[in-house]
Amino acid sequence: MSARDLGRISQHDIMENRVMDLVIREITRARLRFPTFNSKHEGLAITEEEFLELRKSIFEHGTNEQILEEAIQTAAMAICLAVECLPEDVIHRAFIYEGQQEMHPTSVRVDEKR
Repeated sequence: MSARDLGRISQHDIMENRVMDLVIREITRARLRFPTFNSKHEGLAITEEEFLELRKSIFEHGTNEQILEEAIQTAAMAICLAVECLPEDVIHRAFIYEGQQEMHPTSVRVDEKR
């Protein structure tokens, strides 16, 4: 890997961190304005609504700023869904597993029937 490639990776990491900061700000803003989800179904409906707005902004040639805003809102609602609607032990197990090896969505075993 050349020094030039390392520069690209570093720039990508910076952009990824900035986007994550924007997602965290959106979560905070949303939680100040709206209550937590009442159920997984409500969380899914709101996340889906945000996703459809993102999809519309892409397919209808929205500006890059509009696409970014919708992507951030979609990511924020998906995170809220995970945090508010899933048991803490599921998130804890996924976090512990992540430290052991690369995590894949199907790798975290959930022993619940919900």
